[in-house]
Amino acid sequence: MVHVDFKTLSNTCAADVLAEVHNATNLVQKQKPDKTTPEPPVVNGWVFENTERGVAILQKYSQNTTPYQSWLGKGLIKATPEKVWQTIINPYSRHIYDDMLKELTLINDLGDGMKLLRLFYSTNQVLRKDCREFYVLQAQRVCENKRILTVCSFDHPEPESKDCPRGKFAASGWIVEPIVSKNSNTYSIVTYLSQIDLSHPNTSGIQLFDDEFISRQPVAIAELRDYLTAFT
Repeated sequence: MVHVDFKTLSNTCAADVLAEVHNATNLVQKQKPDKTTPEPPVVNGWVFENTERGVAILQKYSQNTTPYQSWLGKGLIKATPEKVWQTIINPYSRHIYDDMLKELTLINDLGDGMKLLRLFYSTNQVLRKDCREFYVLQAQRVCENKRILTVCSFDHPEPESKDCPRGKFAASGWIVEPIVSKNSNTYSIVTYLSQIDLSHPNTSGIQLFDDEFISRQPVAIAELRDYLTAFT
């Protein structure tokens, strides 16, 4: 039987993901202002940054001090929602769209689509090896025509390593929705929300790791799309 705390965490995470994606979806795409503009135009805290590899990328700017960096990507994948869904609910598929992920450990399969995972990330640089680890709950659900896969951190009793700081995921994950093309093909509109606190130890590699890690998050959709459509 699934522990009630993880059920609650799963429900809260899903509600937060849906709310955040709804807020971002209301954004009217705007280019970033020129250098004379003190603040970027925001809608519900989100600002349109750019389009990269066919993925619209948004960043959230919070008025309050927060350690979390929030990014959202949204794009089209010419594959059925079921094909996309069956790929992303397999936790080991993260290696497809996240090449900084070096190790993934399944701690416990709680049933009902919930899994406890340990994720270990490190940089791809030859001369420097900075890393982060995350303990997360992955959960899945279907709401009407939306398939929702969420990821959020939970407290794990394992002591934190001095050599590898522990980061945290706030409500993050995927939403997969169907769209019918002019040729009557059913494809997928995919949204990927990433809200992460990378933790900042006193090391000189902080910015290098942050830049490399964060730059890959919004374009996870493009990596997944390239994989799924490579042989179709």
